[in-house]
Amino acid sequence: MAAASPAPSAAPAATGTVFAQADLPEAVRAQLPSLKISGVTYSSNPVYRMAIVNGQVLHEGDPAGPGLLLEKIEPGRTIWSFKGYRYGLASQ
Repeated sequence: MAAASPAPSAAPAATGTVFAQADLPEAVRAQLPSLKISGVTYSSNPVYRMAIVNGQVLHEGDPAGPGLLLEKIEPGRTIWSFKGYRYGLASQ
């Protein structure tokens, strides 16, 4: 009988609860790097999705700071992962 391979624990899961930033534990919120999102472009083709964060153009999967990853760009919000938590920020 083959053993099932465990899910990787180093990276946050691509599915699961997406919290509002205010609903993250206080200890996690206190460690979040500062983000200034000045523009977001959504496309049905993931290759063309981008966000301007802290003056840099980021694509899905790009880091925005130590331990902070732009996981996904959706219509109306960006999804971020940090310390095993996923949270969404509304796009302006």
